[in-house]
Amino acid sequence: MERSTRLVRALWTRWIVRVGGTDKGRWRKVANFNHAWSTRHELMAAWIRPRDVVIDLGSGPGRFAAHLPSGCRYIPVDLVPRGPGSVVRDLNREPMPDLRGDFVVMSGVLEYIHDLPGFLAGTVRLAPRAAASYACAETFSNLRARRANGWVNQCTEPELRSMFATAGWEVLEDVEWSDQHLFHLRAAGAEW
Repeated sequence: MERSTRLVRALWTRWIVRVGGTDKGRWRKVANFNHAWSTRHELMAAWIRPRDVVIDLGSGPGRFAAHLPSGCRYIPVDLVPRGPGSVVRDLNREPMPDLRGDFVVMSGVLEYIHDLPGFLAGTVRLAPRAAASYACAETFSNLRARRANGWVNQCTEPELRSMFATAGWEVLEDVEWSDQHLFHLRAAGAEW
C-alpha cells in the first residue's frame, strides 16, 4: 500500500476508534478483500465437518464458502448485503444476530472489533465450535502500522487467549499463518 494511502487510512482509523464505528466505505468494496486470504480460509475450513451449519462473521464477499466441505450450509454475516441469505449486521454497533449453527468463522474480523470481550461472548452462543484469526501485538506491535491496516485494537496472544477463556471458548489448536494466529475453538463443555 502506498505511503499516502496508509497515512490516510491510519488517520481515518483513529477517527473510527474515537467514535466506535466501522469503516463501511472500505468494506462495501469487494476490491478491498485480498485474494491471498484464501490460504487462511483453507486452513480454517479444515476444522469444519461435512454438513455443518457455518456462520461466517464479517464474511465479506463470501469467499470462505468455496473452501467448505460438502453439504455445509453457509450463512454470511456482514456489514453490507452480500446476496441471498446474507445477514446484514454492524458487528461493532448491533447485537449478535439470532442464529444457531455448528461452527462460527471469524476470519480477518477480530482486529476491527472495538469491544472484543463482548463480541467473543456473543459468538459462543452461536455455535459450539469456531475458528478465529488474529494478528497479535507481538508480531504487529507498531500502533501506526495497525491503524494503517484499519485495525482498532491491539491484543497480545495471552490477552486474546484470556478473552477466549472468559467468553467460554477453549483453544484446541493454534496455527501460525502469515504472521497471524489461527485458533481452533470449542465452547467450554461442548462435545467434540
